[in-house]
Amino acid sequence: MSARAMAHLLFSCIRYLLNYFEKLVPLLSDRYQVIVLDLPGYGQSSISEVAYTEKYFRRATREFITQLHLKDVTLVGGVLVLTV
Repeated sequence: MSARAMAHLLFSCIRYLLNYFEKLVPLLSDRYQVIVLDLPGYGQSSISEVAYTEKYFRRATREFITQLHLKDVTLVGGVLVLTV
């Protein structure tokens, strides 16, 4: 994988997707940078006292991508993350 490979950001919006992604990551990682994002309040992340709104998830995703300096990102996830 080249240092500038396109990133695939996989969203874990429900717990079963983590198991699915464990099988998917090896299939993609030879050609892409693969990152699994466990959205706040979903998957195995902790639940906080915040309003889990569409705007909240969009902002959290944008900040995550910005902090990692990701470019050419493909977003992959279940139906719950389609609005992000």
